[in-house]
Amino acid sequence: MNLLTILFSGYLYHHDPPKGAFATITNYQNFISKTDDAEAWDQFSVNYMIERRPLDVQMPLVFGVGNYSVVENSDMLVLKNLLVNYKPPHAITQKAIELIRDMSERPKSNGTIGKQITSIVLPRDLTKNFDSDYHSSVNKSETYMADTVILRGRRGDIALKDITIPSEVIPKVKGNHPCPCKSGKKYKFCHGK
Repeated sequence: MNLLTILFSGYLYHHDPPKGAFATITNYQNFISKTDDAEAWDQFSVNYMIERRPLDVQMPLVFGVGNYSVVENSDMLVLKNLLVNYKPPHAITQKAIELIRDMSERPKSNGTIGKQITSIVLPRDLTKNFDSDYHSSVNKSETYMADTVILRGRRGDIALKDITIPSEVIPKVKGNHPCPCKSGKKYKFCHGK
């Protein structure tokens, strides 16, 4: 059996206001001791947490799965500070992408952390759309979309699965830097328009 951990996170919309929640399903990771077994267990373990009201304990704002031995406390603190200070979602996403790419370069990662990243921002308010983006670290001729399922009860379900869109993907850089497409133009006048 293969080693597998799946993390689900989002909001429980049948509460008013919606409650934040996450769940993990794993057959090899112990999140309490932060240890991994080399062999898959005979059965999967399910762990979950739902936002409590009133808050008696602060729900973890940042949670890692996979090769979390690479994650340092300072990495988690940077993201937690952005969250508790209500920074805009795009700022939090950009910092998370920077941290993940930095972690991928650390010797402990041993090639288990990739640099091609998909992000999803789920709004607490159901009247707003979710935001999904593909963050490439190299020039590519295709974009990948997240495997996403949104359950909205009687209002209908939305499901996206393994969607690849042919299009040119250029890594984002600062506006005055040369565009990664090698056009010779500044990014802000080329693919950054």
